[in-house]
Amino acid sequence: PFVVNEGDSKYAVLPDERSVLSVSIEFDHPLIGRQFASHEVASDAFAREVCPARTFGFYQDAEKLRAIGLAHGADTQNTVVLTADGLYEGVELRFADEFVRHKILDLAGDLALLGHRIQAQIVAERPGHRGNVEVVKAIAEQIRRKKLARRVDINEIFHILPHRSILYRPHPRRKLLDEISVMDHCQHRALEGPHRLLELGPAQALLQVLGPV
Repeated sequence: PFVVNEGDSKYAVLPDERSVLSVSIEFDHPLIGRQFASHEVASDAFAREVCPARTFGFYQDAEKLRAIGLAHGADTQNTVVLTADGLYEGVELRFADEFVRHKILDLAGDLALLGHRIQAQIVAERPGHRGNVEVVKAIAEQIRRKKLARRVDINEIFHILPHRSILYRPHPRRKLLDEISVMDHCQHRALEGPHRLLELGPAQALLQVLGPV
């Protein structure tokens, strides 16, 4: 588990067998206030209860956004338009907590940048796209570290050692060597100190067997 903080956005990423997004938001507006919702991404209910949730914005900000090239495709079918104390004329909520559901949808969409399904519960307080991307980066770094930290048993190394010969491919700047027979050399080095090999880490043990190349 780990946490990510980005401005007012706070996240906790916890191991879980499922993929669960739990989000809290708070806005100083009579229709929003403080809202919380939690949904499992892979469930059938997610498509039914989260995906229809629309983004939201204030009517008084519409012209400012259009002036800088944003929100040109916004309408009441894809946006919950708010006034200072309610909904813009003709707008109806699909869910009473549509606002927090859309924040869950935003988070799910940004997590898709990973290119993998995650097994975790992410608890988010006031999430935003900037913070969501930082969570994606943090998860990607955790995955990278886990791959680098993979430990290999010494028996696994001996299992994959060739019985007769190997084709050694060195760094591109070095000359490609022809097939090198290492059977006798491996046997000799292994017999020198089998107990010593078991005391070494996998990489060091392999070097002890093969010798410098």
